[in-house]
Amino acid sequence: MSNVDFGNWFHAPVERHVDEGKTVKLFCFPYAGAGTSSYHAFCKALPDHITPFVARLPGREATRNQAPLTDIHAIIKQLTRAIRPGLGDEPIFFWGHSMGALVAFEVARLLGAELGPCQLIVSGHAAPHVPNPPRPIPVDEMDDARFVRLLESYNGMPQAILDNPDVLKLILPQLRADFMAMDCYRYVPGVQLECDILCINGESDRLVKHDQVLAWREETTGNFSCKWLPGSHFFINESRAALVRILAEAIEDKCVRPG
Repeated sequence: MSNVDFGNWFHAPVERHVDEGKTVKLFCFPYAGAGTSSYHAFCKALPDHITPFVARLPGREATRNQAPLTDIHAIIKQLTRAIRPGLGDEPIFFWGHSMGALVAFEVARLLGAELGPCQLIVSGHAAPHVPNPPRPIPVDEMDDARFVRLLESYNGMPQAILDNPDVLKLILPQLRADFMAMDCYRYVPGVQLECDILCINGESDRLVKHDQVLAWREETTGNFSCKWLPGSHFFINESRAALVRILAEAIEDKCVRPG
């Protein structure tokens, strides 16, 4: 794939002008329904030596004219192919939240130890090998009202949007597609990652149980650590400053003292 393909699938929300050789790249894999704009405040808050890129999936914001993908394994394959021209010589780190945690994990597995990240950072999702019980009603069979109630359970969308039929009509297709993609995920046992895994989660996230988070340690031969921050499933917004600090410290620690 070319650099054009990389630019189509990964977006740099902020520009960084620092000395060559002193930067690291942080690839962010968004939660269901999120476009790159959802990560602008986070990326802007990062230290200058961290260059962030956000995965840009079809069917939202600048890619709204493209059909959203409903197969998470197709998303993973596309992103793995697209990311290769953008890897470069700098240390790279992956961070995925919720649906993005699964995507980041699988992209890291496909890239392998040689090309994969120095560290995989995951949040808001159980370890991939933990069975996910099927929904009583599949997402593609839910009417809009029931699907909106499902979205409300994640506590991540402002009520003003949920109460606005015009906005919902615009964003529901991409949200449905991502939820369908998550539901089609099938874990396949394979070689463990060699990079470290850092889990960060909200203390009051009712969607992910403590033992399901700790199970991520089984996915790597490297070091494993877990941190908890105030907030629910979307603690990444509620505790953004603390999240930025933890990620920056983790990256700095890994680059100064490689494991």
